[in-house]
Amino acid sequence: MSRKEEFQVIFKGFQKNNIFRNNVPDFILKSLTTQIFIIADNWIIHNSLAFKLNKDEAVNHYVDPDGPVPLLTEEQQNLYEQKYILES
Repeated sequence: MSRKEEFQVIFKGFQKNNIFRNNVPDFILKSLTTQIFIIADNWIIHNSLAFKLNKDEAVNHYVDPDGPVPLLTEEQQNLYEQKYILES
């Protein structure tokens, strides 16, 4: 199984376990996989070619703390907010 397929299985599991909303279209889940690969594998190279941001600026640019929130169920959004937003 490829990394891409593994992520799709994980995302479908998130939907099955009511972490992600069930009505998230497949093309969004596939796009999310691509975004994960870009961030995890290529953000340093992308930054050096496209933006040339210093380390702190690059981290702020590439990290979106609300990134997964629209995909989460309402219950998971509340948990996310309590854990990562209200505690900050």
